[in-house]
Amino acid sequence: MFISDHPALPELHPDHALIDPPVTVTFGTGRSQSSWTDRQTMPFSALAEKLSSAKVGAKDGPCFTPATFTGTSRVQHEAAAIGVAVLDSDIGYTMAEIVHAVEAQGWRALIHSTHSHLSTATEISAANYDKWIAANPGETVAGYMQAKKGYLARVVRDAEFADPEPITAKDGSRAYRVLHAPCPKFRVVLPLATPWRAADYASQDAAIDAWKASYAALMAAFRLKADGSCTDPNRLFFLPRKRDNGAEFLFRELAGDLVDLNGLPDAPAELIDVTGEPVVTPAERDGAAPEPIDLGDGEAFDWKSWAAEFAPRFEIETALKARKPGVFGSRHPGTRAHLLCPSAEDHVTGPMDKGGTFVVNASNIEGARMRKRTTGFIIHCSHNGCQGHDRLHHLANMVAQGWLSVADLTDPAFLVPQPEVDIDPLLAKVTAKANAAMQEKAEQDAAAKRAARDEANWPDPIDFIAESELTGVTELRPEHLPDAVWPFVKDNAERLGVDPIAPALAALCSLASAVSSDWTVQPKEHDDGWKLPLILWVTILGSPGAKKSPIIRTCTAPLDELEKDARVRHAKAMREHMVEHHRWKTDKSEDKQNPAKEPKAPLVDRYIVEGTTVEALSEVLRTDHRQTQRAPLKKVLLRQDELSEWAASFDAYKHTGGAADRGAYLRLKDGSSASNDRVGRGTVFCEHWAAGLIGGIQPEPIRRIAQKSDDDGLLARMLYAVLGDATRGADRKACKTARQRYFALFRALITMQPASDILTGPHTATLHPEAHKHRLRIDDMLEAMSAMPDTSVRLKGMFAKWGATWAQIAFLYHLIDCADPDRQGDPLDAMVVSEDAARRAALYMEQILLPHTLKADVQMFQTEGANHARWIALHILAQNKEEITRREVLAGYQAMRNPETKNALNDIMTSLTHMGWLKEEGDSRSMKPVTTWSVNPKVLRLFAERGAVERARRKADVEAITAKIRASRSKAG
Repeated sequence: MFISDHPALPELHPDHALIDPPVTVTFGTGRSQSSWTDRQTMPFSALAEKLSSAKVGAKDGPCFTPATFTGTSRVQHEAAAIGVAVLDSDIGYTMAEIVHAVEAQGWRALIHSTHSHLSTATEISAANYDKWIAANPGETVAGYMQAKKGYLARVVRDAEFADPEPITAKDGSRAYRVLHAPCPKFRVVLPLATPWRAADYASQDAAIDAWKASYAALMAAFRLKADGSCTDPNRLFFLPRKRDNGAEFLFRELAGDLVDLNGLPDAPAELIDVTGEPVVTPAERDGAAPEPIDLGDGEAFDWKSWAAEFAPRFEIETALKARKPGVFGSRHPGTRAHLLCPSAEDHVTGPMDKGGTFVVNASNIEGARMRKRTTGFIIHCSHNGCQGHDRLHHLANMVAQGWLSVADLTDPAFLVPQPEVDIDPLLAKVTAKANAAMQEKAEQDAAAKRAARDEANWPDPIDFIAESELTGVTELRPEHLPDAVWPFVKDNAERLGVDPIAPALAALCSLASAVSSDWTVQPKEHDDGWKLPLILWVTILGSPGAKKSPIIRTCTAPLDELEKDARVRHAKAMREHMVEHHRWKTDKSEDKQNPAKEPKAPLVDRYIVEGTTVEALSEVLRTDHRQTQRAPLKKVLLRQDELSEWAASFDAYKHTGGAADRGAYLRLKDGSSASNDRVGRGTVFCEHWAAGLIGGIQPEPIRRIAQKSDDDGLLARMLYAVLGDATRGADRKACKTARQRYFALFRALITMQPASDILTGPHTATLHPEAHKHRLRIDDMLEAMSAMPDTSVRLKGMFAKWGATWAQIAFLYHLIDCADPDRQGDPLDAMVVSEDAARRAALYMEQILLPHTLKADVQMFQTEGANHARWIALHILAQNKEEITRREVLAGYQAMRNPETKNALNDIMTSLTHMGWLKEEGDSRSMKPVTTWSVNPKVLRLFAERGAVERARRKADVEAITAKIRASRSKAG
């Protein structure tokens, strides 16, 4: 998230009194000391004083751990209590962003830069980089730094090698030195309202698990990605040091409340186990086990087989000291030998660190004091990037980098002697169990293949049945919207008694209007010439009883609140201005009466307008020297309770003038600059002629507009929600939590600004590589819908714009996720639209917006071809058809028997093929017309419920007709 000062931004939190609780920490003289007894209790402000300055020196020496211990060793199993939580941010967040994140929670904290603050170089393992780049051709070192090291894009966007050749260390390891933009690095220390105490839990293991879960929840609430390796309760932190490189030591102390760990929402399950990083299991990262090693002559070294036999006996430390002694560091507490990490490619820190990784021989496992029961040797790395790696993956990396050979893994010199046992019965038992498991797996695979065979080569069918006797459209569900919006939409829909599609669309339009026009998004992966602002136009179509106006007013209320606050500020500023202006006017000095010195009247901020004209709107958006109003977001929301009145106001559809107004309004959707020339007013310049639009309209007026209007693209610019009459609704109070979360989004969104630089201005957001598959799916859907026979020109024009609309909605979903104060999980990079946002936007457009658009089109431009396609689709569902023929359609559907419609049947069937419902049978090279089509089995599975409803409806119709015939015959008899 990128935060900037905003002229209208209120204080996020009131000033707090300085809370100064006593805290107890344990100090040390260096990481290698063995006895940790210097326990000190002091006010938090005294600890802040110790951390408020930094001497020039190495990252070593005086240090502290937030924990106190029952003994003298700094180990997890002796951690007794913790009164402060410490977070490290090492990937590029600025002091301002961290301060904002802390203040957003209202926490008491101190923040200081760390030893490597503003470092411009990072060392990475040459072997690991070369391996990664080979697997990712076309990538750059910047991509590696983001994907494998976690750095923010703005830090490593222009990363390059200091030298094309790697550096070779004394131990033979090789590393590249990567140059990048200065990387801010900070530490955040937060006092706790209630200290963590191990004695409060049933066991030490349970206490440690509880601390790590609370730490994960803290990081999730903090929102900015922090170093998960700091989660251990015995973690050591050095007192501030700075390098002699001119980087200024930064320190901030913030007032606020103490962190209540027990009151934080639980972090998502995937955060708890690995403390701050999404779970990346070995199976997800590298496969279920490391790839077998080709030994030549058709033989392969299988890691699972090796582990089953030799892992419980492998003397890892002994083997490495014999083959690669240079990788070890000086630390050897107990049975743990510290060394370089063989998987340093995933660290944010440099690959030469020898303090965070250790190995233990299989024979010394009891003395290792591991919290979790382990059988055999240990390779453990505490760096955050290695969460999810198991010992086999570390060992495989050692072999790949030449630390050990395959032969070393079974060398008797490096194995605990095997006790003599009768292996035959054990082997027979293991073999039988393995064979049974393999047989069961083979049967399951075969069954799965049989089940999927029929659908394997079929696309997902498009749900185009919008207005039918069935169930209408898909019900709006939580996965269609951002998490922060769904509770508000659901609550208001239930209380108003309306379909939630309308408040959902109104809410999205309102939220889009709270995003500055400086934000743009690039829809395509490579085409950087196409950039879109975030502007949505929404029409809620329904009868007078559909509650269109209450929906619109409820969803736009946060913008009204911003308007109200702005007017209060303006009134106060005007009073101050009048006093200042009077003082200037009455000052007789020559300098004071200079017109150039005359105080300028303050501008009033605008976020929403209604009942406007082009002239009035241009006064709101103008940016020249005569402006009296200001749009801080460089756009506003145009709210119209009745769009028919707005359309009539500029005579756009009477062909009697008003063309200039019509064109000016249509250009609002593009967000470009504009100059409006008017007699008597001169030229009005607007740097951003941009406005969102939301309004309601009844079916009859929009039908008149649609059928009488020129094809100028107004209707094609709209997103539609079609409502039936509202019900009574639920008589209860509004959900306060949902409302506060929704309103908070607006306060956050108006402050967000994109990354920018002085020369090129604001940067353009892009889509995550995984998001483009959803864009392509939307493109395929639009091509299929446009190919439908008799699709109206305006509907085709709308579909032509929907590629851009999807990108805008996906971008909006992503920014909402970034702004959501209740979001759990890793912080998002606002400049890269996430795959999750893209997926939800695609679902929303496919399952909600598309059917409602088709319903709106039916009301505006009813077409026969679309009706024919719907009849065939319903026939397939009602009869559970696996194939359908031309003869069957003509025999069962009277409307297609006319000579003029018979010829259109092939076009309709072709359209159904494009939409994934059918596939032509027969030889594609034949010149004969197609007469038979196979039905996509996914259609019968996905729409089974609709088929049942349609069968019941048809059965009821037949019974009703039969009853009428019997009654008629009875009267005649």
